[in-house]
Amino acid sequence: MKEKVISFFKNEYIAVQNVTREIAELSRDLVWESGIHPKDAIHVASAVAADVSIFETYDGPLLRKGNKATKIQFREPPPRGQPNLPLSGGIGRAPRKLTIRSKASKSGKAPKTP
Repeated sequence: MKEKVISFFKNEYIAVQNVTREIAELSRDLVWESGIHPKDAIHVASAVAADVSIFETYDGPLLRKGNKATKIQFREPPPRGQPNLPLSGGIGRAPRKLTIRSKASKSGKAPKTP
């Protein structure tokens, strides 16, 4: 798991920023003036300092507060498509319609149950 996290942060779309005094003060202002949680405020202030245009998050309150507090466009990440997995053994086929009939008498009425 540790290797997976380390490799994730090596992606080209991850920009590592040092927390400078400017970022710390902007973060403080975001907390005090916009009600953004401190841990989120560090990320938002870092994005402002890096001149980011889009900030993607699933955090609803941060989406609303971030859009009001900064010029950055806050949005949910676009949905990912379903992976194409090979299906075998009947999985993925439409289910067959199953009809259960009881034995009826010659008159067409259902038999009496004991």
